[in-house]
Amino acid sequence: MMRLRALGPVVVVSVLLSGCSAVTGRSVGQFVNDVTMTVAVKDQIAAMQGWRSVRTIGVETYNDMVVLTGTVPDQATWDRIDEAVRWTAGSNRVDNRLTVETTQAEARGR
Repeated sequence: MMRLRALGPVVVVSVLLSGCSAVTGRSVGQFVNDVTMTVAVKDQIAAMQGWRSVRTIGVETYNDMVVLTGTVPDQATWDRIDEAVRWTAGSNRVDNRLTVETTQAEARGR
C-alpha cells in the first residue's frame, strides 16, 4: 500500500507532462526551452529599457520563434531592442512586431 502512495505523485506528474505535448504541440523539453528564452529576452529588455517596458512589450516564444509585440516610442528604441533580442535569442528566430508610436503631429501629416 505504501508503494502505491509513493507512485501516486509520479503518475500524476507523468500524465500532466505527457498531456503537455498533446495540448501545446510541444514536448516538455521544448516548452522549457521556450519559457527559458522568453525569460531571457524579457530580462534583456528590462535591463535596457527598465522594468516598466516589460509590461508594454510582449514577448512570447513558441517552438524557438520569439515574437515581440507592443509599441515603442521611437525607431532608435525599436532598433536597440531588435538588436539585443536577436543577440539574446541566438539561433532562435525572431519576429519583431513592435510598432513605433506616432505623435499627433505625425498623424496629421499623413
